[in-house]
Amino acid sequence: MFRRSVDSFVPGGGPGGVSKRNVPKHGRDNMEMSTNIGMRRGEPKDTPTLTLHQCVRDGNPDKLLYLLDNFGNVTKKINALDESKLSPLHYAARYNHFEVVKILVERGADVNKKGKDDLTPLHLAARCKRMKRTKSTDSLDEVEGNGAPLTPASSEATVETAVSNEEERGDGDDVPNGAVREEAASDDELDNQPSVVKYLIERGANVNAQDYYGLTPLHFAAMRGNDRVCRELLSVPDIYIEAADKQQMTALHLAAAHSCVEVAQILIEAGANLRCIDHESCTPLHLAAEKGNIEIVGMLFDAGQKKDGWVTLSQMVTDQNVEQNTALHLAVNNSHYEVAKLIIEKGGLDNETSKYLSTPLHLASVGGDVRVVQLLLDSNARVDALNHNQETPLHKAAENDHPEVVELLLKSNADIEKRNEDNCTALLLAACWGNPEVIKVLLKYNADPSAADKNEKTAIFWAAENNHVSCLQVLLKNPKVTKLIDEPDRYGNTPLHIAAQLGHINCVKLLMEHNAMVDDKNEDEQTPLHLAAMYDQPLVVRELVNKQKTIIYDGDEDSNTALHLAALAGHQRVMDVLLDLGAGVETRNAKGWTALDCAAYMGKVKAAETLLKAHSPIDPLDKEKVTPLHLAAKGGHTEMVEFLMKMGANIAQRDQNGLNCLDMAIDCNHENVAMAIVKSDKWEEAMKNQTAVSKDLGKDTPLRKLIRKMPDVAEKVFNKCMKPNMTNLENSDCEIIFNYEYLDDTFADWGEKSDDGSCSDSIYDEDTHIIKPDVPPYSKDSRILKKNHPLQIMVSSKREDLLSHPLVASLLKHKWQKFGAAFYYINLIIYSVFLTFL
Repeated sequence: MFRRSVDSFVPGGGPGGVSKRNVPKHGRDNMEMSTNIGMRRGEPKDTPTLTLHQCVRDGNPDKLLYLLDNFGNVTKKINALDESKLSPLHYAARYNHFEVVKILVERGADVNKKGKDDLTPLHLAARCKRMKRTKSTDSLDEVEGNGAPLTPASSEATVETAVSNEEERGDGDDVPNGAVREEAASDDELDNQPSVVKYLIERGANVNAQDYYGLTPLHFAAMRGNDRVCRELLSVPDIYIEAADKQQMTALHLAAAHSCVEVAQILIEAGANLRCIDHESCTPLHLAAEKGNIEIVGMLFDAGQKKDGWVTLSQMVTDQNVEQNTALHLAVNNSHYEVAKLIIEKGGLDNETSKYLSTPLHLASVGGDVRVVQLLLDSNARVDALNHNQETPLHKAAENDHPEVVELLLKSNADIEKRNEDNCTALLLAACWGNPEVIKVLLKYNADPSAADKNEKTAIFWAAENNHVSCLQVLLKNPKVTKLIDEPDRYGNTPLHIAAQLGHINCVKLLMEHNAMVDDKNEDEQTPLHLAAMYDQPLVVRELVNKQKTIIYDGDEDSNTALHLAALAGHQRVMDVLLDLGAGVETRNAKGWTALDCAAYMGKVKAAETLLKAHSPIDPLDKEKVTPLHLAAKGGHTEMVEFLMKMGANIAQRDQNGLNCLDMAIDCNHENVAMAIVKSDKWEEAMKNQTAVSKDLGKDTPLRKLIRKMPDVAEKVFNKCMKPNMTNLENSDCEIIFNYEYLDDTFADWGEKSDDGSCSDSIYDEDTHIIKPDVPPYSKDSRILKKNHPLQIMVSSKREDLLSHPLVASLLKHKWQKFGAAFYYINLIIYSVFLTFL
């Protein structure tokens, strides 16, 4: 039902009337009394609660007349649109209430009023069939006073069926009193009923009006199969039978597309263009053939025969749409045998190609209808015709799993070894797409099992790659195929390689049962085990190693074992299986890396944890004296660096260039890693390192690098060089010990002098904590000492925040008190004496 809006009223509800919405609860009795007083003799009881749109939809002309005669505000809204964008006349036309339509039009309703999607009342009247409508007498209202029944204009009126499923009524065995029953009406009954369509046209309705989608009333009648309405519309002299919607479809197109046989016959007899085309260049014959409607197809051919004979027929069967499909293509593609047969009889070309050079036989082979294929073969279709992919009908049948069609084509001398653009035969396609029955037929007709595509993949390879176990079983039953079980592709991968890589465990087992080589290597010197480890296939790894234990130690071209590759990828489950089966944690690859080095290089913390639990050495040195900690620092893997330091990795270890993990983190601009190292308990070991830059610049240290590149980390180092003797810094007894070792390192010698990469002994005396007297500076050139001093680097790098740090301030004060003050005052005294003798 529609919402009650401004059209809702009660008797007397005009000026000064009482609206039900405005009556308070305590005034309900008064409201009902007012309603009863306003009732008049002959007024239906439920009229006061109806809107104009509701009343029209119900189809009761007496109620409608009462509303229009007694309430002026209702009459003013006779062309108003409701929330569904429909006027009262739209509803009356939609439900075929003729008397209501007539009343509305006579009272001023606009017959060309546009509603939702620009629909006019004539559109709605045309799109639904008329039915016989009956109503139970138990529901009829009686007029107050005389007991005479108040009925619609007739007890049997015509109504339209609903457009959508929500509005369709059921068969109605349990129809309540007052419900409407709709039954199919005979032609005689409809002839005796007035037509809403005719009436609207007589009152000036535009018979060629188009809605938002370009549809006319004739389009609606055609798609709904309303043959009677079609006749009524076509009887109008001004009707344009070739009107096209936005998709350039005419009424005949729609009749063909919706299989409306009677309407199609009416339109053809009225002279509709048989070869009109829509936006896809489809003719009515295309659409009828696609739907498989043999009656409409026959009608079109008969009409074409009558028009110009074979000339028109030949044009009809050769007409192509935008995809260059003829009607025969569409009929065959949808497996409509009878339609295809009729088109061929009328001259349809069975070797005509579509846009992609597909013949009807190609399409029939895709569809798999043996009758259609046989029909085309009997009509001399080319059995080895090629489409744009260089595929024959045999390729399409094999690809789409139609073994009967495959056999039929082979019996018709199809080339079983024909190659497509990818160099695939029908056997390769059947294996690729997983069609074992097709494979059986092809092998029965001696298809070559050694055939390979452009990537040198055989049928066994394709079955293994796509996990088609049933196809693999069929293939391996053939002795000729079994000999090809280790045939590689262009990259040296065997079927076992690809099955292992993709984790197809059943294929792996089946191949090994037929003696596939487990240790065969591809062009990268990788075995199936390497690929299974790389791609995280633990079940396959276990199967392969159980088959042959020694492959667990096999290396690829870089001497990586399966454990190395699993560690690089961080495949925890594979590593667990390999370690359980005896993989060596100390095995090294061509770079001298262990599996732990690989895990550290990629930042795989869980993998590193697993390896250390398996007793992997934590600081193995590769050929360049690089450790896992170095690799993690260079890679910027903060979490890995923290984990290795926690597990006891040597933070002071230098590589062959004298760089430790902190140097590497700074050089690679990994500030987070550098901060993690500085925050660790062993930070001083990392700070005590030096590398030679040049004779002119002297040495370089981690602190100098931090000042230049990472001032925030340098500040953290400065903070850690200050150690108060108590937590309460405001206490008068609190003392802060300043460590100038890294900030003032003129006499520090942190060169590598031990095998473990650590630096030399301390330059400070253990008792006095003063620099030993025999310790020389790192350079005899005072200019280098000055220019390369951390304080000077702060100045040149404009690190004001670092220069104002308490550690720097303390160092400057200390130097002043110990050296600068005495020198200053001595010079001051000498200058004063000089002035005195002037």
